[in-house]
This record gives sequence, C-alpha cells and structure tokens, in this order.
Amino acid sequence: MKVFRERIKSDPQCFALAIVVVTMVSGGIVGCTNQFSQFYTGKTAAELQTSGWALDNAAAEPTVIGVEPSEFKSILRQHMEDGWIDLGYSSWSGQGQAGSSNDALLQARKVGAKRVLVASKFLGTSSYANTYYTVNAAFLIKRIGRPVFGVYYRRMTPDEQKATGTVDGLAVDVVVRGSPAAEAGIVSDDVITQIGSYRIVNEDEFREALAEMQGKSTTIKLFRRGELLEKTAVLESGPVVSSP
Repeated sequence: MKVFRERIKSDPQCFALAIVVVTMVSGGIVGCTNQFSQFYTGKTAAELQTSGWALDNAAAEPTVIGVEPSEFKSILRQHMEDGWIDLGYSSWSGQGQAGSSNDALLQARKVGAKRVLVASKFLGTSSYANTYYTVNAAFLIKRIGRPVFGVYYRRMTPDEQKATGTVDGLAVDVVVRGSPAAEAGIVSDDVITQIGSYRIVNEDEFREALAEMQGKSTTIKLFRRGELLEKTAVLESGPVVSSP
C-alpha cells in the first residue's frame, strides 16, 4: 500500500486512475445518473388530470429556462401568478454536475411538465478536481380555465401568529391573476381564518371549505397586517386537490 501511495505522488497516470477508482467506490461515475430524476419530489400531470384538473398539453416539447439562483423564487412566483402549476421540484447540493438541459427535458417528459426553471450555482472544485454545485429546478404545467379559488398558501410565521393572536389559519403565498381570490381583493401575506362557516385550522379544512363552497358566493375572513377584514368571493366549480 505504501508503494502504491508513493507511485500516486510520482506518476500522473496512476494519480488519475486512483481518482476514478475512488469516484466509482463512493457512488458511481459522476454523470451517469439523471439527478433531475433522482432528486425529484412531486406529482405527474397524469395524476392531476385523473383528479379532474384541466391542463394545457398543447406544447409539443417542454422548454428549459435557466435562471439566476437569486431570481429563482421570484420568477417561479411570476409563473404561479400567471396560472402555471408546480408539479414538483428537483434539488441537490454537493459533488456532481450542474445538470444538463437534456436531463431536465427527459424528466419533464416523464412527469408531463411543459416548462422547467433551472437555477444552478457553482460552489467550487476540490483538490481532486471534483466539482460542487447547488441546483434547484421547478417542473411546471399551465392550467386551463380559472381555479376554484386561486391562492397558494403556506403556514403562518411566528410573527404572523403574534399579529393575529391565533395559530389557526393559512397565510396566502401567491394569488393567481384573474382568479376569484384576486377579484375579491385578497393579496399575498393575508392570513385566511374562515371561509363561509368553515373555520380554517389547516390545509384539510381549507380544501374541505373550497369543495363545499365551490360555485357559490361566500365570505372570507382574514387578517391583513393584524387587522381583521371580511371579503366576498364567488368561487368557481372544479376539482379541489391542493392549492390553488
């Protein structure tokens, strides 16, 4: 073993061979795995269509759009406001590749996405010539028609819980343009606590309320910057699976 180590130091070809061996032992040759597929979390378009969602499958091929990491969230948010649905995400950080456009396309075809937003950040190279990246990708498809309500929601932050005086309710993350929620004047960071007679404690009550009140005019009670407000929304009819 000592002789082999000495040869690694003196023989460049032996050094290169050692790198290959270590790489293979530690998890395979980098580049052989589609990391967009390996690290994907989410649904497929077929699953949403089975649940009754009307999706735009007119585009023949998905498109891959590279974005700056600092702009990834804001560009994804713009797509969601414009009616794009996030089917799922791929994310990884560490040794490996930035992920090729072809691999992103293959995963998009697999899940039925029509647009992929990809943000990759080069972290550096190790002394053994290994490259390190952080990659985030969102797989999207456009919805046909208006949503039942039209908000993406999130859990309340501790500051929002303090401002509203309750831990019950869901905070609005994104409002879809032209949706019943947008027409009712609901905006991002509103905290919805009641829909009709349904008190909103978590996601289950939210979906139950929308399923019961779809196609009807209903009152929405919410907090905005600590002030309790009441809005009226005319909900659309349709499947209620998750936001929006």
